[in-house]
This record gives sequence, C-alpha cells and structure tokens, in this order.
Amino acid sequence: MLIRQSFFKRNFPILVVAALLFTLLSCQVDDPPTPTPILEEDVIKTLEGIILPNVGGLITQLEATIIKAQIASSLGCDVAKDSTLNQVLDNRNSYNYNWKLENTCDLNENPFELTSTLKGNRRYLADALSANEKIETSIYVSGFDASNEQYSINLTTNTEGSYRAGNDLFDGFVATTALIGTNINIDKVSIQVSSGTANFLFSGASISGGFFNFDGIITFNGGNTASIAFTNGGRYTLDW
Repeated sequence: MLIRQSFFKRNFPILVVAALLFTLLSCQVDDPPTPTPILEEDVIKTLEGIILPNVGGLITQLEATIIKAQIASSLGCDVAKDSTLNQVLDNRNSYNYNWKLENTCDLNENPFELTSTLKGNRRYLADALSANEKIETSIYVSGFDASNEQYSINLTTNTEGSYRAGNDLFDGFVATTALIGTNINIDKVSIQVSSGTANFLFSGASISGGFFNFDGIITFNGGNTASIAFTNGGRYTLDW
C-alpha cells in the first residue's frame, strides 16, 4: 500500500499534465466537413456552361460544325480535314477545340453525312461558378440535299470537369456530364438550332464528400431557347 501511495505522489504532476494535454489536443481536432449537397440549381449552372454559347458551349460547337461542314462538303468524298477553334475571351474564359471532319458520300458522290470529332478544353467563370473542363464530342450531320431546309444532327458528348462556387475550400465538386442528342435540327439559313432533344446524365462527387447522380432531358425549342427537365425533379428554361 505504501508503494502505491508513493507512486501516485511522485507521478501526480505528470498525470495531471498528461490529462490536460489530452483534453487540449482533443479540442483542437476539427470535425470533418459536412458534405455539401449538390442541388438541381448547381446542375443547371453547370449545364448552362456546357450548353450556352457564351463560353464555347454545345451551341457554339454545333453552329461552328455546320459552318465547317458547308466548307468541307465541297472538298470531295471521303476527305478528312482537320480544323481548330480557339478563343480567349479574357484571363478567366477561354476554349480550345480541335476538329476532325470527314465526308461520306453516296454512290453518286454526293455528300450525305459528315462526321465531326471534336476534342478540347474550356475554362470559364459564369454565374459565380468557375469551371475547368475536358470535352469530347462526336457530331453526325446529315441533310445536305438541297431539298432539305435544315441540317439534322445526332451527337454524343462527354464533359469531365472540376467546379467551384465561391471561395469556400469545400464548396466544389467534380462531375462527368454525358449528352446523347437525336434529331437536333439546324436551319440552313440562320445556322441556329431550331429543334431536337438530348438526354443527359450528370454524376460526380462533392469535394467535401458525398456522391450525386442526376438525369433528364434537354429540349431545344428554337428561338435560342431550351428547356431542361429532370427525371425526378423540376423543369427549367435556358435562353441565349
């Protein structure tokens, strides 16, 4: 008994200091950040950047492809042509696309489809959302016959991006957006999208933790407008 008392008497100060250190260190450990939920509004902001022409979105890609297709259609059959489209709007907004165009002709050597493969990257700041994206798009254009008033386009596009809203370290996310477009029509005179649809799948992860997955359909209405309807959510309108 005397030995135990002596031990605690000799080590009491050390035990007190150890207990205090443990308490202090426990208080200094930050709780892990609460995962920031990704909402439909965040998806809409991202889709706006992907679609709208302000910073080289899908509309720009489609209209530029048609202009290039009109030129390429006069080059002959089964001719491949490389092309680029680069634009630096300012130090926060720019895009850089590389195209590969190829005509396919019928037995009478009339072009009936043009395949456009586009790869590139974009960075932009829009609606308080900063983005860095890598893009791959395949566009199939038909309707070259003079009797057609519109070009018809089918497409697939995949966008991988990192996104951040505001300056919060954890207020950001990475996402992949896949679009499959069918019967997207572009007027031959105005070179504007007049109709068509595209299904989208938007998936990724928040920097602060947590995964998300959204899907729906984009309908191009003409007049520089489109609507976005989530499969299990709301409906929104875009204009440009």
